[in-house]
Amino acid sequence: QGLFAIPAVPGVPVYVTTGVTLGAVGEDYLGSFPLAMLWAIFVAFVTKLAACAFQQKVIGEQMGNSVWVKATVGINSQAVKAIRLILQRPGLDKDKVMILCGGPDWPTSVLTGILRLPYFGMMVGTLPIVVPVAFTVVAGGCMLKTDQGGIWVSMGSLFLTLSALSLGGCLIGAAIAIENKVSSHREEVAQLPDDAEVKTFDDLQAESLARTRAAMAWAGLPLWVRAVLLAAWLLMYISFIAFAQFSDVCFEDVGVTTVYDEEPLNGNVLNVVKGMVGWGALAVHGVSLVLWQIFRMWVKNK
Repeated sequence: QGLFAIPAVPGVPVYVTTGVTLGAVGEDYLGSFPLAMLWAIFVAFVTKLAACAFQQKVIGEQMGNSVWVKATVGINSQAVKAIRLILQRPGLDKDKVMILCGGPDWPTSVLTGILRLPYFGMMVGTLPIVVPVAFTVVAGGCMLKTDQGGIWVSMGSLFLTLSALSLGGCLIGAAIAIENKVSSHREEVAQLPDDAEVKTFDDLQAESLARTRAAMAWAGLPLWVRAVLLAAWLLMYISFIAFAQFSDVCFEDVGVTTVYDEEPLNGNVLNVVKGMVGWGALAVHGVSLVLWQIFRMWVKNK
């Protein structure tokens, strides 16, 4: 649930991981892969609803006065104003369900709390998300069986396709609902007042960004700063080439279905790195990050 509270974390990796982990444990415990998948779907779905509840009741309602929270939601943007008008309509309709299921948890669930919308109605409108959640969880579970070949490879591809179609359909439906509201009720959207504190915050952020961009202009950089920046770029480029083109030399081949206590990890996550080549590539990347941070600190103090 905690991962859903982070704005940058999407739900798909959580659902896939749930299918893999609970699929493996559940099959051993329940003695049936289909039952394990049903259990994994239930857990993933309840986790999704719990995350939505947490974002609405805790982040939205309890922290909704925070300027940072409102700015992160984008409360003054045209899109979020359109979402506000859709969600504040009484009852449930297609557009509201599409927003609740297809819109990102940030800003959707947090916005429902900021607006003090009824909790039960928001949860009911989110229930159809069980369909794409189920497809994604089963796609993750099928990864456990791909080494058996046969139908499992096809099943995995099928459920991945169904997952992409259902999640994409929800996202497109939400985008269409927002666009229709903005285009057909432009005056109503424009009449919603901006949050003064957020507008001031956004203006300050824009001014800070403009100053940062001016300070980063190549022509105005001292020679030593240029050297630091070029070294950071070169070392980062070298490390990326090593990671992308020579990954089999730098790292062990692991995935979400790799058993932690077996080869190649043997109970130690650091075993994913192969010898001096892997550690050397990581060291080069680490030095590039240190140099980049030095450059950022210089720009900040400029």
